Amino acid sequence: MRVRHAGDGESAVIGDTAGANRPDRVDRPVGSDLDRLVPLKASGAQDCAKGQRGVPGTHGSDNTTSAARALSVGFFRRRIVLSRLVGVAWIGLLAGLAAHPSVVSAQGATTAGVAGRVIDADGAPVAGARVEFRHTQTGAAHNVLTDDEGRFSLANLRPGGPYTLEVARIGLSPVTREGLALIAGQRLRLEVQLSETAVPLPELSVRVETDPEFDPTRMGSTTIVDRETIETLPTISRDFTGFARLSPLVAADELGTSVAGSNIRFNNIQVDGALNQDVFGLSPTGVAGGQARGRVIPLAAIEELQVLTAPYDVRQSGFTGGVLNAVTRSGENNFRGSAFGFFRNDGLVGDAVIGGVPRAPGDLENAFAGFDLGGPILRDRLHFFVAGELERRTRPPDGFTVGIDEIAHTKLDPDSVRRVSRILQGYGADAGEAGPYTLENRLANLFARVDARPDAEHSLMFRYSLAYAADDPATNRLPGDAYEMSSTGREIESRNQSFGAQWLATLAPRLSNDFMVNAQFLRDREAANSLYPRVEIDLQAGVPGAGFRRKLRLGSNYSGPDGDLDQDILQITNALTLSLGDHHLTLGGGFERFSIRREYLPGSLGSYYFRSMADLEANAPSEYVVHVPLSEDAGTSDFDVHQLSAFVQEEARIGERLNVRLGLRMDVPLMPDAPAHNPEVQRSFGFSTSDLPGGAVLFSPRAGFNLGLGADRTTQIRGGMGLFTGRPPFAWLANAYQNTGLSSVFLTCRRRNLGVPDPGIVPTFDPLAPPPTLCVDGTGGESAVPIVTLFDPGFRFPRDFKASFAVDQRLPGGLVLSLEGIYTRAVNQIAFQDLNIGPAYPAGDRTDANGFTYGFGFGTRETFADPGAGSEFVDPPPGEPPGEREPIFLPRRVDPRFGQVIKIGDRPVNFSYALSARLRKRFGDRLSVDAGYAFNRSADVRSLSSLDAIANFGYTAVEGDPNDPKRQASLFDRPHRVVASATAAMPELLGGGRLSVLYVGQSGRPYSYVYADDINGDAYPGYGRALDLANDLIFVTEGAFDFPGGGRTPVSGLLFEQLVAQEPCLQANRSRILHRNACRTPWSHQLDFRFSQPVPLGGAEVTVTLDVLNVLNLVNRDWGHVQTVNPVVRLLSVEDRIEHDFDLQNMLPEPDDPLRARYAGPLQTSDTGGVRAAVPYLPQIGASQWQAQFGIGIRFR
Repeated sequence: MRVRHAGDGESAVIGDTAGANRPDRVDRPVGSDLDRLVPLKASGAQDCAKGQRGVPGTHGSDNTTSAARALSVGFFRRRIVLSRLVGVAWIGLLAGLAAHPSVVSAQGATTAGVAGRVIDADGAPVAGARVEFRHTQTGAAHNVLTDDEGRFSLANLRPGGPYTLEVARIGLSPVTREGLALIAGQRLRLEVQLSETAVPLPELSVRVETDPEFDPTRMGSTTIVDRETIETLPTISRDFTGFARLSPLVAADELGTSVAGSNIRFNNIQVDGALNQDVFGLSPTGVAGGQARGRVIPLAAIEELQVLTAPYDVRQSGFTGGVLNAVTRSGENNFRGSAFGFFRNDGLVGDAVIGGVPRAPGDLENAFAGFDLGGPILRDRLHFFVAGELERRTRPPDGFTVGIDEIAHTKLDPDSVRRVSRILQGYGADAGEAGPYTLENRLANLFARVDARPDAEHSLMFRYSLAYAADDPATNRLPGDAYEMSSTGREIESRNQSFGAQWLATLAPRLSNDFMVNAQFLRDREAANSLYPRVEIDLQAGVPGAGFRRKLRLGSNYSGPDGDLDQDILQITNALTLSLGDHHLTLGGGFERFSIRREYLPGSLGSYYFRSMADLEANAPSEYVVHVPLSEDAGTSDFDVHQLSAFVQEEARIGERLNVRLGLRMDVPLMPDAPAHNPEVQRSFGFSTSDLPGGAVLFSPRAGFNLGLGADRTTQIRGGMGLFTGRPPFAWLANAYQNTGLSSVFLTCRRRNLGVPDPGIVPTFDPLAPPPTLCVDGTGGESAVPIVTLFDPGFRFPRDFKASFAVDQRLPGGLVLSLEGIYTRAVNQIAFQDLNIGPAYPAGDRTDANGFTYGFGFGTRETFADPGAGSEFVDPPPGEPPGEREPIFLPRRVDPRFGQVIKIGDRPVNFSYALSARLRKRFGDRLSVDAGYAFNRSADVRSLSSLDAIANFGYTAVEGDPNDPKRQASLFDRPHRVVASATAAMPELLGGGRLSVLYVGQSGRPYSYVYADDINGDAYPGYGRALDLANDLIFVTEGAFDFPGGGRTPVSGLLFEQLVAQEPCLQANRSRILHRNACRTPWSHQLDFRFSQPVPLGGAEVTVTLDVLNVLNLVNRDWGHVQTVNPVVRLLSVEDRIEHDFDLQNMLPEPDDPLRARYAGPLQTSDTGGVRAAVPYLPQIGASQWQAQFGIGIRFR
């Protein structure tokens, strides 16, 4: 196994004649011969020393503006700047098209390089020596002559190996070095010593800096995972992004991948340095097709994975989190291939534990088949490589199932559910399955690559990949939310095609060029299982001694009948490098075009809510909500984003020990398509809906250094600082195109009282008719107001400052220790404001007498509403007609004609820091161990985990002004993380198998407790599904007797205290408002295992594998749990006030009456009917179960 923070020590083997029989092996024994003199025999026959067998490695971490503004002076100045930038950006591109070849230096972001010097026996430089660096398996040779100082350099070398170095000069003895390997971004340092042929010198040598961990050009934090590690470590998903967790700085869970505490949506996923991801943001992991559980490319196509946290190379951009770059394999002069398959079923999966109750996994099956093949088309000139995968997964919905599991677990009576189905059938609708049914996930991946080398100065690479995924997302059967029948399901289909080409050229002895073009076409389609409105019914069930109440949900998914997303991405980049001895100057630029078309109108089929089975049978809904289009293209967002870039960078070697890198990058995002202009919005709020960000020049200067100390460079100090410019998820831009206030409104029709029939307002449920767009009385309902999203003209794309400092130290006994610190601070960071939140209620008037009841923190909680009567759930006296309902607070609005008006702007206050340590060692050629720890903290004002701008605002739990939230712990704050791995090769006498284990332990996920209702009057939560966003953090009372509601809600007070006793975060915040993300799930511990056994079979090798994930859970089902939780947990509902005047003439509550809270948090029910408060987190299905997988493969050559 080999995972490297830019790699582990490896020594090349001189004249490895055995290498011809094992060309896929690169010798990497224990330790490093960095800066050591390796004796070479001076012989034209190039006598060779036989190399050792490769050792399993260890893991490591290395506006568009309006017409008026367009005529302004600032606009013309901007055009001048842009024109200059465009010129600079294309100089390198055009220069690269006028070729005339020979050699160079400076490795590219996706290639590698070699640099060094040739000296004689006296240490004098040898000029005119011929240096050849040849890829052993493809025959690709790179040649250069040394200059007057004996120096030479080669660039644009493909990563991997093995390579052979040959140095010769007339009159001097030639020398050879074999088995050299390169990683992407590395520049291998060499020093070659020659002597006269007539003089036999046993001390002739090649001094090689082969350890990528101590590569002098390594400055930032980088983790390299090579192919051997990928093939060795346990995996079931076979998704290369999963291997990023080998870095202690990377926290991965069901939310996605966070690098050093950054937002999961601000990473870059690349293949051979080219973007290959969902830039819109449907997939939280960033993987194109990730919402359908898809993969980027076949795992068998990957040569190595790079995890870049702070690369101080200005050629890298488009992220403020991290980069996950997959370097792909290519063909060779010999045909090689393999075929393999994997299988698992429910017999190889442990029980899930839900609410403390074990649950068998149900019918589950996973079948996988794959292949890879590479070889020559024209030997030494043209090679191909292809790889493919097919996979089919079937599974039942997660959770307890009606009709199978006990009522105490499902909280639903099967007879009641069947009755609902019959009632729906009478209306003409199919409710679907309440019992078990099969969910299917189908995956297909194909990768093809052709490499051509027409001559010694040019090489070409063409790459194609296809990724297909189709998935049936699980309907909810887990506790804590409505039970969903199969009619609420949907199917997601994703197809991602990517075409890439790269041209590497040596234009002159000191000039090289790297030109790359990439095109990606991503198509996502979503179809609902049902095309009638969503229906929710409150149902009651019971067992002896206990009663339950739970919602049953059926009908269309809220996302709507269909959802289509097209993403077309074009990237063109060029980098021209000039090498002047120890100085390497790179100049280049690029162009990116992102074309987005989104068809999506959530809630367009409508949603009905019935408070009981009797109401459903009588067709008397309590509420109806629908998203009403006002134009034909109401659900369409169609726009482009362009980005121009230019960069210049110099790398220099100062003396023998210091390497520095200085660079400047300029990015100019442009948005040529403006949304519709809504003049009413501008008159009311002072901002235009047609203004979008773009045209600003974003500068990203960076500097890095690497200093080697000690005679054999046993100590390395490295670091740097700089700015990194990223992209926001384009879904947030799409919100601005769709939510202009002109295209759609949300309509809510609600019954005015609970127990009094009110057919004059709420439409009846008719699944065979089009969704009603008006309430029965012809009005637009209570909330037929538009929602608006717009941008502040000063908005900038995300940009972060990063700085790092690290020390790498070789210790006695072959140990290598790395210590590193990274600090990140936002320079431009996305912020949200709701412009329609009115003025705050005077602080001095927030008293009990005015309806601001003690026990809710109104002393410090800002409120943006006037007190209301809280009569929403109070019926008029018998015989009285329905009366108007009034909530507990009446929000103050800037303009009541509008709903939420979200402005996307900039507030750069987020930060994170990380301290990491890593220790590794190899014990001979049989065992390698690696351990790393990271302490990481991150803080933000909003964690921005949602696709929707309104949800990003409404899901941010607040204790004060929602437009000015406090900087507190981020949702991605995982303070502690430990990663450890070991790989052992068994002796040949025991079969020569290989064992590998991987342990990952980390702090739990943060979460917050909030009220289920609007306490501060900011209109969150609001009417309808889209605005059901609770964000008011709870006030933790001193004890049960202080619980608001007094003796009217004693049970709620007791339940609340039960929860406090289980939650340290609540105990620590008595008598104050809870901080956002103050609570945290428990630590998780995961131990994975893999065993592989090779068996020779003629000229092939058959390998049998066993992967076991979560071994701890296999040992004990209460171990190995990974707890999952909603980031915002609704704990207390505050729906009404308590009438305390005892006025017999008026029993309805009034605005000055006290508020009453009820416990609405999670409960745990025993089989005997006992109920108690429970913590809100549950073991994550899948990750908290042991899983095993058998595999078999055959490799031939």
